[in-house]
Amino acid sequence: MTIPSLPSGWSVRSVVYCAIRQQDPHDPLLSNPVALEVDQAPYSGTIGGLEAGAGYVVAAFPSYVRPDGKVAYGPSINVLAVAGG
Repeated sequence: MTIPSLPSGWSVRSVVYCAIRQQDPHDPLLSNPVALEVDQAPYSGTIGGLEAGAGYVVAAFPSYVRPDGKVAYGPSINVLAVAGG
């Protein structure tokens, strides 16, 4: 994930990635969502346990620490991806 320019004094806390099998939203889930939290630059990682060749919706949720120490959250970034084998 590419972290956007942050306001002065802000820092990246972590990025949480979540993958869920792409499917008809009216059907029962084909598998449980899988998540991964990355707290070190470059804030990328590999989500394990996915079915090779299957399509997934992957979302990245960044969180930041403001100068006052409070946690702030950025918008999610969502992509469609096919799991490797």
